[in-house]
Formats: sequence, C-alpha cells, structure tokens
Amino acid sequence: MSESSSNGSASAGAKKEKPINKHFDALKRKSDDELREQLISLRRERFNLRFRQAQGQLEAPHNLRLARREIARIKTLQRQKIRAKK
Repeated sequence: MSESSSNGSASAGAKKEKPINKHFDALKRKSDDELREQLISLRRERFNLRFRQAQGQLEAPHNLRLARREIARIKTLQRQKIRAKK
C-alpha cells in the first residue's frame, strides 16, 4: 500500500509542475524584443482590467490574477537572462 501511495504522490506532483514548466519554456523560446512587447501588452491589459474593475464592469476577475502572474513570469525570465550574461 505504501508503494502505491508514494507513486501516486510522485505523479501528482509531476502533474502540478508540468503545465507551469511548459508555459515557462514557451516564454524562454521568445527573443528579448518579443518578451518586451508582450510585457507592455500585458501591462496595458492589466491597467484596463483594473479600470473596468473600478467601474464595476469586470466580468472575469480572475483575469487580473492571470495577467499579474504572466507579468511576473516574464520579468523573472528577463532577470535570469541578464544574470546569465554576466
């Protein structure tokens, strides 16, 4: 029994990491210019979402969180690239 539960835990942990790594890997393939453009676009989108939220017109509040996390991923990747160059 303990073997099956430990195997189940390991596969559950791998499932949680896989989508995040796949998404982050897609960002890694982008050039610095593409990342910069996407960051600008996401910041504009986040501003518009906050504006709509303040007006009470935001239909999907989870999009604020998604935009914020995507911005963080891009900034993290940019910082990693800068450190790798040094």
